[in-house]
Amino acid sequence: MADSIALNRLFTRIGEVSTLPSSALRIIAVANDENSSADDLLHLVSSDPALATRLLRTVNSARYALKQRVGDLRSAISLLGFREVRNLAVTVHVSDMFRGGSPYRHYDRQGLWNHMVCVGTLSRMIAHTSGYSRTVEEEAYLAGLLHDVGYVLIDQCLHSHFRQVLDELGDSTTPTPKIEQRILSFDHAQLAGFLAGKWNFPERIRAAIAHHHDPASYEGEHRELVYCVAIANYLATHRGVTALGVRNVPPPNEAVLAGSRLSRSHIESIWQTLDETVEASRMMAAV
Repeated sequence: MADSIALNRLFTRIGEVSTLPSSALRIIAVANDENSSADDLLHLVSSDPALATRLLRTVNSARYALKQRVGDLRSAISLLGFREVRNLAVTVHVSDMFRGGSPYRHYDRQGLWNHMVCVGTLSRMIAHTSGYSRTVEEEAYLAGLLHDVGYVLIDQCLHSHFRQVLDELGDSTTPTPKIEQRILSFDHAQLAGFLAGKWNFPERIRAAIAHHHDPASYEGEHRELVYCVAIANYLATHRGVTALGVRNVPPPNEAVLAGSRLSRSHIESIWQTLDETVEASRMMAAV
């Protein structure tokens, strides 16, 4: 295992070449600042054409079922709220990291992106079903969306090592983090958690990202978010919407399921509507 100083240097170097655009980082900062105003956010969104277009498309989608079409950004921001606008900004700009790249074995970047959006969508659904607040729902989406961003960064920055991981993974049932630790001395969840900190996301979002493969061992105060993402990752993977093309995510244990507030009937209901959720997430991924 590499020492923590060496890992921090490596993660910092990767983060320097894999950052979000300054406009997205400013939107994140404004959305996280309780003293920010709607005008502050409107100014930033107006200067980001890709986000402005996506924002209007989202607020006019079937999800919101509005009687009249919304045509201006101020109204859209008012309807969606600061955190949802932040989530859209991250979705639009993180998707740029997944352009290009060559498929290898069962892996391709578009498939990974589909998985991440699906886990984000499922995480939000699980938070809602569990009776958590709207804030937790929105943060569950964001944590689920970013949970596997470490994979694409390893692909980009440590390409030959990433192919070693994929070669050893094959059709294995061994959890991917164990293989990564052996080859890289760290895993994608650690890297993604570090990057979420660099992007100034709250600790609860960083925790859910960093612990989505080991929720039972997490002892912090943000268990509800950690559990939502871990369960969503399992459901998406075993429905065939995988990160690397293999279904090697073990089921969450009883303590995690109990801690998530999900009953067996809740899980069955989510499972029955999973195909619709997967299809909706694929449409959302096509940014």
